Amino acid sequence: MLQISSFTCSHTPYERYACKFLGKTKEVLLSGETIEIADHDDVSLVLRSMGREIIANKRYRTIKSGDRVLALFDQIQSIEVAREADDEGQETWRVSLYISWLSRVQIGRTTDATEVSIVGARLSTITGKKVVAHR
Repeated sequence: MLQISSFTCSHTPYERYACKFLGKTKEVLLSGETIEIADHDDVSLVLRSMGREIIANKRYRTIKSGDRVLALFDQIQSIEVAREADDEGQETWRVSLYISWLSRVQIGRTTDATEVSIVGARLSTITGKKVVAHR
């Protein structure tokens, strides 16, 4: 028998097709969880994640998405990197700006721990804020 997520499929042709389809669908959906460093220099960091472009600008001390200011550097307490797992054990990593106990600005998520670590370190460098990791 094939085991996909919480579905157990026997070996009839239809059930094998359905399991493969569900597995591929999950793979495609999870592959979209990336945080790409599009550009960076001493003054700015440009990230692409969750269908948006995020710009951290050291000169203006802002984190923006489009024309919208997501956070001012002075508001940010730390850069938060956190591991999350769903009911099926699928691991994802999230990077957020920790503003206060009740306020976080999610920058993005990925299935790649190295990728989230690099993004967290680059955000820390440009904002001057420490990285805090949660497992």
